[in-house]
Amino acid sequence: MNTIRLILFIFVAAFLSGACSSRPALSTKNPYPEASVKIILTDKTEKFGIVIKATDTELDYVDAQSQKRQTIPYSSIKKLENSPVMFDYAAKPIPLSEIKNARSSQKTFLYGAAGLVLGGAVGIGAGIALFANDQQVAANAVIPVFALAGAWFFGSKGYAADFEAGAHKVRQQRAAIEKKTQDETMQQLETEKKKLEEIKKKQD
Repeated sequence: MNTIRLILFIFVAAFLSGACSSRPALSTKNPYPEASVKIILTDKTEKFGIVIKATDTELDYVDAQSQKRQTIPYSSIKKLENSPVMFDYAAKPIPLSEIKNARSSQKTFLYGAAGLVLGGAVGIGAGIALFANDQQVAANAVIPVFALAGAWFFGSKGYAADFEAGAHKVRQQRAAIEKKTQDETMQQLETEKKKLEEIKKKQD
């Protein structure tokens, strides 16, 4: 009975850890590139934005409210957390639907398959040990439980990687559109400038 409880505990633990990992773990002192963050300051003020880079002494990010690049010394930061909202390079919100449309499921399936194999291998080892101790019911149950737990745990890690890759793709697409718009605007201004110069020459 204790063995069955242990097996159930392992499965539930894998489920919960997987459910809590839809985003990569965030380190306050070393946030991952392009992290959409909630910055909790020592005075309890909260700021949101996207990380540009972090050094040993300060955090460089684009603020979601001002949409301007800012720097905060780590001496003023109490904690960094993953923001509930994803941001593009200009710290404008990205809807989850847009990320889901852009992301693939490649790493989710690859990680999940690897977890299934790894968990199954561990389960076989545990099953053999249980079978040797005349615990046949537990031995038969432990293999699929470990396999499913491994698939769920590692699959959730793959999902997190796919999610971040989808967000990165959206950021790249938005940046490309923004650059194209700026280039077209500059070209239009240049054309208008030349027209004005030609008109001025004719008047002279």
